[in-house]
Amino acid sequence: MNLLYFFKNKDSMKEKATAAAARQAAESLFAADRVTDLGKARYVLAFGGDGTMLDALREMADYKKTHPDWQVATAIGFNYGDVGYLMNKPTDRLDTLIAQARIVTVHPLEVSVTDESGKTYSRTAFNDAVVHGNSPNGQSCHVEFVSEGSKNMRYVVKGDGVIVSTPMGSSAYYRNAGGEPIRLDAKTIGVQPICSRDATAQIAGLYPVSQKIVLNVLNTNQKRPAYANTDNDERIDNAARVEIVSSQQAFPIAMGFNCPARAKIRY
Repeated sequence: MNLLYFFKNKDSMKEKATAAAARQAAESLFAADRVTDLGKARYVLAFGGDGTMLDALREMADYKKTHPDWQVATAIGFNYGDVGYLMNKPTDRLDTLIAQARIVTVHPLEVSVTDESGKTYSRTAFNDAVVHGNSPNGQSCHVEFVSEGSKNMRYVVKGDGVIVSTPMGSSAYYRNAGGEPIRLDAKTIGVQPICSRDATAQIAGLYPVSQKIVLNVLNTNQKRPAYANTDNDERIDNAARVEIVSSQQAFPIAMGFNCPARAKIRY
């Protein structure tokens, strides 16, 4: 039995009408296999665009943290969005899709953000973690980039900020900022300064997943504040220090032959 959990975003405004209609139709079609308890699911079905897949994966990650013995389900996306990089072409032949799909496991970033008051926030990022300047006067952001591990490095980035990306997120903001897309199955994370004159040549590129990345915001004169966010979600203002490590936890995604990301995977 497939045991299907149908992901529905808690924010109804994020779900397009076409995606909602498709989800409701699938819930009816596969009613015998449907479960409403994520912990019992073998597959998590997401209807929408890549943002919907991100939201579904974050719900799975949150559940895993509170239920460590949970055997993580496999996420399957159906594209009712724009790009749909991680999503499959809609089909009601779910068994066929599952049988021929390539299962790829992705590892998110575990991000700890400390603001200038000393308050700490924990986030899980499947795409990226970003520190970005937030000066009302348009002054550049100064960030001390520290890489700890087999590739040790320390460098002050002067520009608009820094992006640390997973392979899954490398086709989004990271790429738009100048980074090269990373194969989805690569065991690396990407670093890309944003609009920096010299830091790109110094620190941009790929780092082993074993690296710990620390971004210290240099704002001693209170003229160069910065914010941090993950997966372009809720931002944290007046960030002072951001620590980033790749998670040991893997989250499987099923990709059929009509999933654009599958073409980027090494066989």
